[in-house]
Amino acid sequence: MSYRYSFIIPHRNIPLLLKRCLASIPEREDIQVIVVDDNSDDVSELETLTREAGSLELVYDKENKGAGHVRNVGLQYVKGEWVVFADADDFFDEQLLPLLDRHCADREDIVYFRAESVFCDTLSHAPKLDRRNAALDRYAGRPDKAREFCAVNCTEPWGKMIRADLIRHNAIRFDETPLANDFYFSVVAAYHARHIGFDDSRMYVYTVRPESLSYKLCVDETALKTRLSVYYGVQRFYDEHKIPYMPFYEFVFSGLFRSGGVSKSVIKGFLRSNGVPEWCVCLRYLKGKLYQYTVGVHL
Repeated sequence: MSYRYSFIIPHRNIPLLLKRCLASIPEREDIQVIVVDDNSDDVSELETLTREAGSLELVYDKENKGAGHVRNVGLQYVKGEWVVFADADDFFDEQLLPLLDRHCADREDIVYFRAESVFCDTLSHAPKLDRRNAALDRYAGRPDKAREFCAVNCTEPWGKMIRADLIRHNAIRFDETPLANDFYFSVVAAYHARHIGFDDSRMYVYTVRPESLSYKLCVDETALKTRLSVYYGVQRFYDEHKIPYMPFYEFVFSGLFRSGGVSKSVIKGFLRSNGVPEWCVCLRYLKGKLYQYTVGVHL
């Protein structure tokens, strides 16, 4: 069967929220839905979902390596022309298909859409994505800065449609880390995209859920080390391709001068192990800010 769109959804232990997500994807012959389960404790409800949704492809992964790994597993099953990602606790806007169909014949390699953040339990507005949407409004009319905007502001895999050939031909994969595993993927995809499009319509709804992994790991020492490693890898990619943004140095600068105790100690240890002097952090942080304000693309 020929598919136009392939949806990839990683899942672990939230079948009821996954059901809501799946319900927001209309059934159509040209849509492929791939759910990759990351070693859930109980898969009985997933099997029920599979029976209810005949077109759903459910892949079980027992390695328990996190969302980045299972997204990579999902990419192996893609048969569509376009790839659309979602998290299992989020859902799509009701105008999803008209939006995708509007752009499926475009020359763009990636099309970015507006996304809204809401609290998972009440579905009331949450401010988490306000900055992203404001930046999208600002950059949509600046094609000369589109790649920089996307590489800096849209570092999550959802809220966009990505041409499958872009991922395939450039062998783009997710980091297999417990968190921040989508940062590098999104940056590299934006860099390799020859044509980038914007649509100011809402396509995706991101839910803020205190018990989610991103919240559980936000203050953990191991998580901080993981973030430092991921940010450092992205920074090296930026430097290699002369993209004048400094996410690693901004992250480290904030940690050094606004944090204390364990966080500051972990950051200093990471800098020492990678041969990065603290004066370099300050210099490159200021250089990045100066560039942003000089060209009018401050975040």
